[in-house]
Amino acid sequence: MRTASLLTFIFVFSLSGFCQSKSSEDIKTHQDKISESKLEGTIILSLDTIFNKGIPYAVLKSKKKMFVYDYTLYSLKGNELVEITHKCDKEVKNCYYLFLFYDNGDIAEVKVFVGLKIYELIVENDLVIDTIINQNSKTKFLMKYPQKYSISDQQPKIVINIGNTNSNDDYKTVERNRNSMLQIFGKDIKQDFKLIGKVEKSTKSENGKILRIYSFYLPSGKLVAEATQVDLDSKSFNILTLKDNITRNITINIIGQESKELAIYLSKNYYL
Repeated sequence: MRTASLLTFIFVFSLSGFCQSKSSEDIKTHQDKISESKLEGTIILSLDTIFNKGIPYAVLKSKKKMFVYDYTLYSLKGNELVEITHKCDKEVKNCYYLFLFYDNGDIAEVKVFVGLKIYELIVENDLVIDTIINQNSKTKFLMKYPQKYSISDQQPKIVINIGNTNSNDDYKTVERNRNSMLQIFGKDIKQDFKLIGKVEKSTKSENGKILRIYSFYLPSGKLVAEATQVDLDSKSFNILTLKDNITRNITINIIGQESKELAIYLSKNYYL
């Protein structure tokens, strides 16, 4: 196990291009952190490398300025992916991290709060896949954390195009009798004989398990919610509603009726 951990250490640093002389004590501390991450299933940052459950995920370099840090996110092969800059507005009422995605100039802004760890935020939002940015995850990240704190005349003119905007200006549900029966035909969600939305099913692999994901859209194509299965064969789903950026746990009563029961919940609570 010790040999495997040492090989992982050397492999990661040779890929990322950040090999440098480290003392045996540094290496041992690094190995211990990786082992703990694997054992406890946690996300850690050690020697500029992000590990998720003991597995190398990406490289995060920090640069201190005064009392805060700026960051640059790299793939394990050294590809520069995101510039993450700490900023505050003119009145210093809001301090935030500005995420500038290098692939096409998209910007997200995450307000600073107590306990915020950038490396955990990156992994929890699944921003990196292999050596590139995960585009599906980035789109959701931009919706959750839209550009709203920065002063427009101080920011570079960057075109943002993420397909679906997180603005609630175009968040308009279909007028209908919400007490009538809700039905799903293929991807179409109908209630009161009207098309009120669409649902798409996908899957993701986590720890060797295939988990189901249901994404819900308004007829306009705006993503309003995403429900992810908690565990294999579980009836519980964590459902994120983009309108208010809240995640709730919903338990399904009937296997095979997941999308319908989730859609009923969204309809009753005026998300759909």
